[in-house]
Amino acid sequence: VSGSESFIRIQSELKKHLLEHCELAINPKELLIQEPIFVELNVDIWGSVLKMEDSFEMQNAIINTLNEYLNPISGMKDKGWNIGVLPRKSQILMRLNSLKIPAVIQHMVITAKYEDNAGIHEVDIEDLRNSPYMVVMNGKHHVYISTSEEK
Repeated sequence: VSGSESFIRIQSELKKHLLEHCELAINPKELLIQEPIFVELNVDIWGSVLKMEDSFEMQNAIINTLNEYLNPISGMKDKGWNIGVLPRKSQILMRLNSLKIPAVIQHMVITAKYEDNAGIHEVDIEDLRNSPYMVVMNGKHHVYISTSEEK
């Protein structure tokens, strides 16, 4: 069982557990356990290197950095991403620019894919309307490297 169905199965037990083990400053009838909206971030990057032999290393460095940074549990400087907080394009670019690699990022596209009550959506991260229930998730990342080497 996965997705919404599994959340529905644990929702009442989770509420019961919270009420038994936590001090709440609200009426228990007002406690709402909301299913998170998982937002898959897919990053496509086009860059260049001076020497073609550097391209494979650069691709791996960029993809590994994206996977680490966008990890919902350990990303964002090992603190994880808070629920309702998604990285902006400028934050991702800044993180990639901090890499000490001999590559130049020329273009980057970040798409956010998520499912809510209205269906499945895929939008540019800049057009994403944030929700307090959104949780960042790694998607598929692609890095396209060209060389400025003379042939």
